[in-house]
Amino acid sequence: MNTSHRLATLALLVVGLLIGPVQVRAADEEVIEKAKADPKTLFAATKATAEKGDAQAQYDLGMLYDNGQGVETNRIEAIGWYRKAAEQGNDPAQFLLGVIYDFGLGAQKDSAEGLKWMRRALEKGYAPAQNYMGVLFNYGVGREKKDPAEAVKWYRKAADQGNATAQYNLGELYYDGRGVEKDYVEAAKWYREAAMQNDVFAQTSLGSLYEFGQGVKKDYVEAYAWRNMAAKDNRGLGALRDVLESRMSPTQVAEAQKRTKELRAMIDAKTNAASK
Repeated sequence: MNTSHRLATLALLVVGLLIGPVQVRAADEEVIEKAKADPKTLFAATKATAEKGDAQAQYDLGMLYDNGQGVETNRIEAIGWYRKAAEQGNDPAQFLLGVIYDFGLGAQKDSAEGLKWMRRALEKGYAPAQNYMGVLFNYGVGREKKDPAEAVKWYRKAADQGNATAQYNLGELYYDGRGVEKDYVEAAKWYREAAMQNDVFAQTSLGSLYEFGQGVKKDYVEAYAWRNMAAKDNRGLGALRDVLESRMSPTQVAEAQKRTKELRAMIDAKTNAASK
């Protein structure tokens, strides 16, 4: 991987932490299952479908090129397929092109081009694009000046559509009192919405609210359970849970472990229901 591609990949990862994951949706679920053992099978099948003009397959093929799945990583080829999909009205492709041109991720930085594609996604109410606008205004990055109140507006649009990253981001603004009046109860509400979608940062933040009794009743068992949930999916977050455990009795820890299993079952049930 050359230096420019490494830098573009690193930048995309940083942006990803702020805007959340851009999911790959395969054109054929059966092919995905077969491709777990052979990524080249997925690539070949997706490419064949993309070449027939299927917009979703074109977007998926771009992601495969971008991530080096079944083929050598090629950002230029990826962008070409994203553009084909975007020109057919594919929301994720339009959004991703907007990000790519905004930050020069594998293409020449071009704010006008980025804005063009982002607007198309926003006009259709695409939640990740709305959350992205919230990020730009929240941090004053890219083409937008820092404006927390405007960030709240965009985060809320995406959060109301169920976007977990936007729900967490909105919770953060309520917690800090940026762009909106500080409100721990409202912060807890949005953290919980995101936490129930398995957002590990929201789970950790919700755990902190329970630990200190901010916006919710102080409850070490509930605090530990949420932090334990986050740690199971991100070991780096386990330290916060361990610090709390040192202040808990063995009985409380046992109750918290039980509560963790209950939360996991609730989240799995919600995820399965949403996927049907």
